[in-house]
Amino acid sequence: GPNEPLTLRLKNILAEYKADVGIFKELIQNADDAGASEVSFLVDWREGPKSSLLSPKMKHWQGPALWAYNDAVFCDDDFSAIAKLAARTKQAHLSKIGRFGL
Repeated sequence: GPNEPLTLRLKNILAEYKADVGIFKELIQNADDAGASEVSFLVDWREGPKSSLLSPKMKHWQGPALWAYNDAVFCDDDFSAIAKLAARTKQAHLSKIGRFGL
């Protein structure tokens, strides 16, 4: 299927989420689909330095941040699935909760 740069794909995915618990549900669902047995979240309220950045616009992205962790192994197929434009990579996997999601 068609592809788009990974950074653009991630930006578009994040733009589809409201600022509520939906992002947590999606991250937990993805961890479950990947076979993770552990999921952790950390809200980091710190802000990083705003000098020496690649672009002055990056100063807006120096924190706070949400860190998400799961103990599943990220493989090459996972990377390819993220890079595919609007691909429904879980649709054929009946055991995957995310087959109905984004």
